[in-house]
This record gives sequence, structure tokens and C-alpha cells, in this order.
Amino acid sequence: MKLTNVIETNGFVDSSKFAKKEKTKIVEVFSAAVSGQSLEGFHPDVANKAMARIKELSELSQAGDIHAKAELNEIVRWTVQPKLLERLELLSVLSNYKKIGYDEQALVQTYKHDVRSRRQAASGDVPFGSMEKKDTLVQTHTISAGFAVNYREVQTGNLDRLGEHIQQIQVDLGNKAIGFVYDEFYKQFKALEGIKYYAETAGLTGTALEDLIKKVRRFGRVSLLGDYAMVSQISDFVGFKQDGKTDATARIADAALEEIRRNGIVGGFRGADVVEVPNTYNLTEVNADGDNFETYLPEDLLFAVPNGNVVPFHTVRRGELASASGIDIVTGQNITRYDLEIGALVDPFAVQTVGVIKDTNL
Repeated sequence: MKLTNVIETNGFVDSSKFAKKEKTKIVEVFSAAVSGQSLEGFHPDVANKAMARIKELSELSQAGDIHAKAELNEIVRWTVQPKLLERLELLSVLSNYKKIGYDEQALVQTYKHDVRSRRQAASGDVPFGSMEKKDTLVQTHTISAGFAVNYREVQTGNLDRLGEHIQQIQVDLGNKAIGFVYDEFYKQFKALEGIKYYAETAGLTGTALEDLIKKVRRFGRVSLLGDYAMVSQISDFVGFKQDGKTDATARIADAALEEIRRNGIVGGFRGADVVEVPNTYNLTEVNADGDNFETYLPEDLLFAVPNGNVVPFHTVRRGELASASGIDIVTGQNITRYDLEIGALVDPFAVQTVGVIKDTNL
């Protein structure tokens, strides 16, 4: 795994000096230990040496050694990063997901088609369509998450709480990043002018949904993506009439009923695939009514995206995960923070290839 060099802000210690190949065993042992796995799979000498080094680093960190903190942070970062970046691959479902280095510009190439060709030439002059390429700079945003480190617990070999913190960082950073991207897509999409397929409805309606699918379908088979609160409403429109002379009561096929019973949603509607985007509660933020937690992703948006075609949504991740640590002067706690730099852009030249419905009731 290739990791970008990170500068520790507490003392400007280059953590890359600790990310050498001979150090990888300590990362493997540490990852297994914080996840509650048995260390029996490692040679006893390797496991004992790694755990002894981790305890030594914790002791030095507790005493204020910034180099020890940087090395311990690097070990934790190697443990946090793989699952976090795996979670971010969800962005490739909705967008063109691009990964660049810290030393690269966050540029996205967009193409504008100027279609002026006609079926028959006028007075011998035949105009043809043209294509204009444009490089657009994407503004990146830093997503952060962190926790208070108790070096004494690590020093004694108790890694349970640290394992919980690491898992929470993976979830928190991943969900915050994806939530930021979805919000940016919606805000930019709504602000763009020109032809676009967008609707706001008080509750998802069958008319708005079918109209959206019909328009986007011309660009390719459609996938409908959204939070459970949105995609579960599609089940209300899967009924059909057996006979136009009978009453208006809709019938639902047994297979569809069974699918709704098992999953809570249907897998398809009018030839479109229905995909639930995983969404979780942000346990640090309460909603406006105070009766529940906020979710990381918006609940009220449904995206209609054509498969195998150009979509206007672009996501850029700059660099890898970065870490920094220091002392909270108010509480005296050792704080470790992890940062991820990410940006989102909606291509104004391809905005007509997707559709969005916003449910104002949610």
C-alpha cells in the first residue's frame, strides 16, 4: 500500500520516516490486536516484539515525545486507512471518482457539445457539431474526525477502546465525506441553468418518478439511488390493474410482495434498478425537532443515473489520510485528528444526463 507522506503538526515531524517496509509487521500485529483478533497467527517473537514497541511508544508519547506520537499515529493511520478508502469507493456508484496526489491540481476535464448540424445542407453550406474541452478546478474541502488518546491504556496493552475509536474514525470520516459530496452535488445541480430533469414533490409521487425515468432512460438503463426513506416509497407504485373495467384497486404480483416483505424495498421499477444508499445516524448531532439524530447523508434526495454513460457528477480525493496530534489546553487530553481532502463538481455540460427528485416532506 502506498501512503502519502504526512507532516505531524505538533512539531512538524515527517511521519514518512516511520513508514518503512520493515515496520509493516508491527502494523499487522497492531491491526489484529485493536480489532480483537488472536495474535496466534503471528510468530511469537514477532507478536511480542511488536506489542512491546507499541507499549514503548505509548509510554514515550505519554511523556510528551512528539516523535513517538508521530510514529504511533502512523501505525494507527495505516490501520484506519484501508477500510476508509474502501468505503469511499461507494462514490464511484454515483460519480466519476478520481484520486490524485497532494502535489497535483484537482482538475476535471469536461466536454461541451455544440450541436448545429442539420439533415440537409442549406444553400450548400453544411454546419457540423463541435466539441469544446474545458479543464475545471475543483475546490477541495477537508473532512476531519478525531478522538482523545489515553496513552496509559495503550501502554498497559488495553487496546479495546482504541479499537472502538479506530472503527468510529473509519465510519465517521467515510460518512462525512460521502455526505459532503451528496450535498454538494444537489446544491450545484439545483443552481445550474439549462435543460435538467429535476422535481420537488411533497412525498415521492408516481407521476414524477415515471417522468424522470422516461427522460433519463434515453441515456441508458437507469439506476435509482437514494436513502431508504426515498427508495422505500417506490414500493407504493408497483401495483397494476388486471382489468380496466373493474375498480381502481391495484394488484401487486406475489414476487414483488415477497421482495418488499424481505427487503423493505423493490429491486426494480419500470425497468430501473432501485438501489438503497447506506445511511447511518450521526450520533453527535440531533435533528431540529430534537427527537432523533441527524443522518450523515441527505434523506430527501433520489438520483436517477444512467448506467454506462457520462454523468455530470465528479469526485476528487486529494492525497491519503493525514494525521495530527496535540494537547487540548482546556482539558489537557491528548487529541489525535485525521483529515481527508475531498472535492465535488457537477459538470454543467452533462447535467441533462441525470435526474433528481427532492421530497420536501423529509
